[in-house]
Amino acid sequence: YDKEAKETPFDKDFDFFLKQTIDRSQKLLDKNSRDVVGLFYLGNAYSLKSRVKGLRGSYFSAGRDAGKGKNHLELLVKIQPDQYDAFYNLGVYNYLAGALPGYAKVLKTLFFLPGGNKEKGLNYLKIASKKSMYFGEEARLILARFYGDFEDRPHEAIQIVEKFHAKYPKNAWYHYWLGTLISDEIN
Repeated sequence: YDKEAKETPFDKDFDFFLKQTIDRSQKLLDKNSRDVVGLFYLGNAYSLKSRVKGLRGSYFSAGRDAGKGKNHLELLVKIQPDQYDAFYNLGVYNYLAGALPGYAKVLKTLFFLPGGNKEKGLNYLKIASKKSMYFGEEARLILARFYGDFEDRPHEAIQIVEKFHAKYPKNAWYHYWLGTLISDEIN
């Protein structure tokens, strides 16, 4: 990922497949507003779309898409409470929306974006890290990031990163991350 890049060689395919996922999911939901497959894919598609927009600096649009994703995934979990794969994006949304500074929360209210809860987000991520088939690894990694960067819980971040370091000993990122956590957070 290059913050300075206006576009990447993957944008066209990414946008095509994302649109296709959204269109197909919406068709399922047009037939049955409680279709769990439609809710799952639509919620996750909007969540992914919001992250890419956020990385590109389109924060308002990213927030709107994240809110759409959250709403679809919350309905899914209401219908199917053991849908642990939905917990990852619900956890990320709740944590980030709950951790926003005061002025951002006012903007969120003005733009009618759904609220979030930091602790609920961490709880969803912990569950996803243990029970999600698709997002378990990603949930563990984002928990480590939140623990190390925002929660002042570096020891918990280190425990997670050490497991990845052991599992992927040739991956330089885990060497670097573990060293950074130990040096910067633990001193």
